[in-house]
Amino acid sequence: MKQIINNILQSDFFKNVIILLSGSIINQIILFITFLVLTRLFTKSELGIYFLYTSSVFVLSVFSTLRYYLTIVLSKTVKELINSFILSIISSLGISLILFIILFVFENQIKKIFNLERLDFWLILIPLSVAINGFLDSFNSFFNKEKKYKYCSIGKLSTSIFVGGFQISLCKTIFKNGGLIVGHILGNLLGCLQLFIIFICKYRKLLRLISFKQIVLIAKKNKKIPLYNTLQGFCNILSNQLPFLTLAPFYGIEYVSLYGIANKIIAVPIGMITNAISEVFYREASEKYNNNEDVSLYIKKTYKKLFFISIVPFILIFLLSPTVFRLIFGDSYYLASKITQILLPWIFFSFLSTPISFIPTIYNQQHLLFLFDLILLGLRFLSIYIGYFFYNSIMVSITIFSCIGVLYNIFIMIFYLKVSIKKLN
Repeated sequence: MKQIINNILQSDFFKNVIILLSGSIINQIILFITFLVLTRLFTKSELGIYFLYTSSVFVLSVFSTLRYYLTIVLSKTVKELINSFILSIISSLGISLILFIILFVFENQIKKIFNLERLDFWLILIPLSVAINGFLDSFNSFFNKEKKYKYCSIGKLSTSIFVGGFQISLCKTIFKNGGLIVGHILGNLLGCLQLFIIFICKYRKLLRLISFKQIVLIAKKNKKIPLYNTLQGFCNILSNQLPFLTLAPFYGIEYVSLYGIANKIIAVPIGMITNAISEVFYREASEKYNNNEDVSLYIKKTYKKLFFISIVPFILIFLLSPTVFRLIFGDSYYLASKITQILLPWIFFSFLSTPISFIPTIYNQQHLLFLFDLILLGLRFLSIYIGYFFYNSIMVSITIFSCIGVLYNIFIMIFYLKVSIKKLN
């Protein structure tokens, strides 16, 4: 065990992940302090509306770049790199504009169909948030390809500071409860602007390599990415965000805030870690694939590393979360700690599988992953519906939801390994 841990700590993979995590750790501290303050400034209903907004943004952000930001890391030359980056930016602008037109024309119909009446006029700001998320994905993928992990960390850290600062400072202004949404937008916008400034200062010479012909060629070459990766990503994120979108009509907006607090305190920071690992894994696995190396061995080693560095922290979180939630957030948020405990098994296995999720993209097997995620979406909706229809219990809904997540992630981990072994043979 000691030797395994030493090997993990000394690996280049671990060092690169730590660079990305340095910003995420401070990120989480800021996030925790921010929500500690926000739970005292806003009601559960107001927090629920905010979570409903951000959940809608996360789901629609899948379409923002048509997932063309994935081609940035796959690029083999500098010219491909910059044109893949521009393709991703253009896609984000185009999709956000289309989304704005759709929301502007069909705003009332969309609110009724998707139970988004509580968002009121904030709904029309969703395209702006979607565009910003697309820009952030593009910049992070570019810096990841260039191995400039510190820029990614700086961007994430500053974004958290901006978002938290704006949300707290705007609570007593004319925005009132909308200060959460406005602060979220302004904070992400400034974080994006910072990455843009870094890009212009360090890489503006690459802009002369931009070629419309090259952009079209990259789009055609990677046509499966918007077709399958976008749909697969949409199904996956929609299934993960499903509780935010369904708990409100089933159980009430306050339960959305309880689930949101549990998600923000546990799932979001874990997501930051998995994203950091994913960025390193995607680049290194792509290089090994391009060099005809055995990627399956790299996957197995990654699984082992992730297991050994996470098992103890997850056990401690499970045991201590009720006490910590009650101590910090008060008795009114105690139910959020029980929701956290229910979600932890799913989050643990998701932590193991998510960093490897780029394997189907590398091996051009996106269509299979899309099919699996489509099935997962249906099962997760049934889990919440069954808990409501047969038991009228949010805890039953979330328990079934979590169990399905555990089984799916175990299955998908095996699938990733099989794909890499099959292609090697």
